[in-house]
Amino acid sequence: MRQLKEKHPDAQRAKLGSLLFGPVEDIPDSVTAKQCWFTDDATGARPLQEVKQWWDELREAGPPLGYYPNAKKCWLVVKPKEESRAKEMFTGTGINTEGRKHLGAALGSQSYLEEYVGGKVEDWVEEVTRLAAFARSQPQASYPAFTFGLRHRWTYFMRTLPDIENLLQPLERAISDVLIPALIERNCSEAECDLRALPVRMGGLGLTNPSDSADAEYSASIRVSAPLVSKIEAQSHQTPEEAEVKRLVYTTRKEKEGGLKEELEKVKAMLPDKTQRAMDLACEKGASSWLTVIPLSLYGFGLFKIIFKS
Repeated sequence: MRQLKEKHPDAQRAKLGSLLFGPVEDIPDSVTAKQCWFTDDATGARPLQEVKQWWDELREAGPPLGYYPNAKKCWLVVKPKEESRAKEMFTGTGINTEGRKHLGAALGSQSYLEEYVGGKVEDWVEEVTRLAAFARSQPQASYPAFTFGLRHRWTYFMRTLPDIENLLQPLERAISDVLIPALIERNCSEAECDLRALPVRMGGLGLTNPSDSADAEYSASIRVSAPLVSKIEAQSHQTPEEAEVKRLVYTTRKEKEGGLKEELEKVKAMLPDKTQRAMDLACEKGASSWLTVIPLSLYGFGLFKIIFKS
């Protein structure tokens, strides 16, 4: 208990009311700030005066319901020209004109986004490099470690942050120049790099290029989440229509599949006949399914290093 108090000297009190989203229901309709809640974490957005009104109402309506807003744990992200006014209105709250991490993504200026994503990319490059060192002796184990695990570290960022293609280029270079040569013991040509980015069912390796796919991932995320965004903007307590969400997901997947098929034909045209024939065989149903399973020796899925690389 002593260690917890030292780590969190300003711990926020909480009762059952905070889990029932009581403050959301009790804030009067006169408050026009747009709210978004995730358990007991809240976000409000609107012009500065409206956010201040929302904050005041939250502090008044929250405690009777077991919700205690703590200004020391709140951040106010404003435009630089509003900084002085915001500091006057929100005494005791951290004012930030650059940006702040929010639900794992970055909210704020372009410079803050670049700094935040740049730091993440450095960490990912280091992880890819460490995996490549392991791949030299254990390529089959390293391959699913990347496709099932490591590459999803940046998927969320590609879907939530716009215009980060250039910021991801160091990561792409680490994959192309370090990891892939460690897996197959040779460097790839440009056409082969495009081939390895295709899904396994299309004869590729599923080693996608994050720099090339970032914009498509973000656009797809914007489209699929549009019904939820509209509900938040309308401050509705109803969830989006399930049928509408499923329709958007289906449409997005279909368009992605169409784009992949076009890319497949484009890549095949750049490859020699022998490689094209190998791709045709790899595209047959079930031909490459061994690449999509975890190589558990218990079930005989493990291969010798030389067999896997061949």
